[in-house]
Amino acid sequence: MSASNYLNIANIPLEVTKLGARIYNINGEFIKSFSVLDLADDINKKMLRWDLRNDSGDKVAPGVYFITIKTDSTKIQIKKFAVKK
Repeated sequence: MSASNYLNIANIPLEVTKLGARIYNINGEFIKSFSVLDLADDINKKMLRWDLRNDSGDKVAPGVYFITIKTDSTKIQIKKFAVKK
């Protein structure tokens, strides 16, 4: 997996035990979710690894996406990002 498949989550206060992340496309359609177990290895690096596939395992199309991180009490929209071919 290349370094370009990592999203920087360094400025978000994270509580690992209650963490989840979700990715949506520009139309607000759900694409991918990440559970605490999915994120466990990446939290200490403050990066989120994504294989550019949706929850069904299909490769996502190039375009603009949004990521949200949910902790026990807060849902934070981090930012939009682009997937390029």
